[in-house]
Amino acid sequence: MSSEHGEKLKPQEDGVIFVILQNGGVILERRLKPNSGYYGYTIIPGGKVEDFDEDGECAVVREALEEKGIVVLHSVHLDSFLDMSLSGNFRRMHAYLIDEFEGEIVNKEPEKCENIWVPVEQADNCLELASSKYVIGLVKEKLGK
Repeated sequence: MSSEHGEKLKPQEDGVIFVILQNGGVILERRLKPNSGYYGYTIIPGGKVEDFDEDGECAVVREALEEKGIVVLHSVHLDSFLDMSLSGNFRRMHAYLIDEFEGEIVNKEPEKCENIWVPVEQADNCLELASSKYVIGLVKEKLGK
């Protein structure tokens, strides 16, 4: 992607997308809030990197606590890739697999989404967005599935 002068566009923001692994399955979000981002779709949870001092790993820890109520003990960086947000922002996404955590997974945003547990092998059948399908593919590859 180039600008008028032939220079590559730089991402406008960074975000994270995280797969929570539990008992051979993953936690996905079915988006419920009409007139909001991803309404009607099932996606992998994620969020924004909030400031210049925060990196992807710190953002995953914060977002997992804010959205799912868990304390991340171990995560694996799967990849970073460029993506376009629904609002048209060009962004760099950092994908993580959370494979160790403390606490019980809860939905801290019930007005926005419903948590669903899906066996890893079936997760890509629930997902339509390319970024979510890509990240689930990375998880399956990492787990040898």
